[in-house]
Amino acid sequence: MKRIFLLLIVALFSVNVFGQTYPEVSIHDIQFIPEADLSVSPYDYPSPYNGDTVVVTGVVTYQRFFGADPDSAETLPHWGAPSIMIQDTAGAEWGGMLIRFPGGETNAAFSIVDTGMIVKVTAEVLEYFTTTQLNIWEFDAQNVVGFTKRPTPHYIELSDLVDPVTGQPNYGGERWEHSLIEIRDVTATDEISLGAGSYGAFNTENTRQRVMIGNKGGIWRTAPIPRPGTSVDNIFGFIETRSGNEDYWHIVNPVYLEDVRYGNIIPPRVFNIQRDKGYVGVGDDVTITAQVDDLDGVVEEAFLYYSINGSNYEELDMFPSSDTTFSTTVPSAGDSAFVTYYIKAIDDSANVSLNPTDSTNRPYFYYVLDRPLTIQDVQKNPLGTGWSAYDGHEITVSGVVTADSAGLSRNEDPLSPMVYIQNGTGAWSGINLNGTEIFGLEVGDSVTVTGLVDEEFSVTWIEGLNSGTNLVNHGKAVNGIEPYDVSTSLLTSSDAEQFESVLIRFNDVIVIDENADGEAGPDEGSGGNRNFGEGILSDTSGVGARIEYQEGNHDFHNNWLFGQDMFGTSVRIWNEFSSVTGILYYSFGNFKLLPRTNDDFQGMVVGLEDDLTAEKFNLEQNYPNPFNPATTINFTIPQQADVKLKIFDVLGREVADLVNGQLEKGSHKIKFNASRLSSGIYFYRIEAGNFVSIKKMMLLK
Repeated sequence: MKRIFLLLIVALFSVNVFGQTYPEVSIHDIQFIPEADLSVSPYDYPSPYNGDTVVVTGVVTYQRFFGADPDSAETLPHWGAPSIMIQDTAGAEWGGMLIRFPGGETNAAFSIVDTGMIVKVTAEVLEYFTTTQLNIWEFDAQNVVGFTKRPTPHYIELSDLVDPVTGQPNYGGERWEHSLIEIRDVTATDEISLGAGSYGAFNTENTRQRVMIGNKGGIWRTAPIPRPGTSVDNIFGFIETRSGNEDYWHIVNPVYLEDVRYGNIIPPRVFNIQRDKGYVGVGDDVTITAQVDDLDGVVEEAFLYYSINGSNYEELDMFPSSDTTFSTTVPSAGDSAFVTYYIKAIDDSANVSLNPTDSTNRPYFYYVLDRPLTIQDVQKNPLGTGWSAYDGHEITVSGVVTADSAGLSRNEDPLSPMVYIQNGTGAWSGINLNGTEIFGLEVGDSVTVTGLVDEEFSVTWIEGLNSGTNLVNHGKAVNGIEPYDVSTSLLTSSDAEQFESVLIRFNDVIVIDENADGEAGPDEGSGGNRNFGEGILSDTSGVGARIEYQEGNHDFHNNWLFGQDMFGTSVRIWNEFSSVTGILYYSFGNFKLLPRTNDDFQGMVVGLEDDLTAEKFNLEQNYPNPFNPATTINFTIPQQADVKLKIFDVLGREVADLVNGQLEKGSHKIKFNASRLSSGIYFYRIEAGNFVSIKKMMLLK
């Protein structure tokens, strides 16, 4: 009652937010993807309303603050702006939506919105990576148009998210994005690298069906994650997707403490597994220790199971040396042996815990070697999980520097160089170095390094090169490292992991997307167009690959900063290169190419539009976009021509006539002032001879 009263007070000082006419659409209209498209890459296609301003109605499923109380914690703290979730009043399928309110930090009405309220908002539809969301710029009591019960969570089978046979994503799960759903009868697995509070869950009857339980809800701040093996009867939450992660494409995000309801199985915990040596030589026994404890009883026994070269698993008893420390010794094996192992613990209630939980497909492993360790040994993971067998161990390897501080630096910070070394070329041959001793290294230096292997954000590093004795520079290598030629299709294939940190080269590529994460033009921060300095290249395979411009020490960019087009070399859509070279990097769920210097860009051809208009006509995206009230439209004509440049609204009505006459050959800039027009989507259309092109722009007042 208090919240309703406060909304009424706010309403007294409100203005009519529906004065401007925009199309009214349902959440279903915004989210729907045809069934045929769901089985074709990239699976999660942008909304047909992406970039449009629309009016949408939905019932609130998650409010901004717990209890709709601004003095409590946020329910959805990880979306970069104050946020709520709504659902289509017609149902959950294609019915969920995230609403963000950039600049709404202190908005009173938005802060006290509660579940069950029906809200009607004017919003811009935006795609952020794989997330369809609404950005609103105003909210007051008039946006609350009714009250009802919070929707009942829609029960879905894990098969709606994961194929029960292959374990691959069921891309049809996209229909449940941001909808309030329920899954049942799953078993918790290990913590996931997404971050604190995230863990895996699998179907108790079919371990291939795995989903991630994410940390986008406020629950992770107060509730510890369950132990691996814990039975979970129900998980309520909303669905999000994260492309590029085949194991955990769909993420279920609980929000409230009561959203996770545990079963009656609380198994022992097996953790902190260590082997006594990183490098394992021929004739070496290996002692493996683990911590094992039990919350509601005692640990009865623990076993280690090991296999050599794929043979049947052998069982070894693990013996306690303290209340929680158990150990055993794996016998020695011959040269080049591939040893896999896992641990099982049983408590006094006969509950069983395995580590790793998926011991069939993801066991721990190590190699037995009769030679010095190589980078390939450190990087290679034949199980497809990406983790090094030497994670957490000190190792010594040698290689040749392929990227130095003069070429790559993290976040453009010269004090955070990105230095890579390689042992030969091809798969598994590169690795990243970190520490103070890497300063001063140059491409072509032959080095030997001793450091700690660390898996950080799904990338393998050698850390701790700080003592002054961890790195030996032998001088210039006799033979430098040549880039390894690959197709752009590699970066979205299962083979990409093999080339992490390797110097690779794309040949005969074209820019098919100027900005991989939004519209062409500068990054506008939360709530606006996002540009993280990444574009998309494609070779003759037709499959796009990301390229990141920000980390390299070169002049090429995609205009991620305002005014950047005045400096360096702007890389535009349809530009071509005879080759682009760089280090293969992984971050935020995507493999991407990191060019180092200007020499990594070869044979640039500027100004290609398409096969029909190549090197003839070009209409560029207006800049800035969105704009208020003025923007500039650039176009190029290769010969004298009669040119018409007009502006239209979303209903196709002409609102401005900018050019109507003969222009000379060359580039032209036309300033457009829209001070007399209302906020919204507009289109600009050029006719020059037989050339016609239309682009979209947004006026945001």
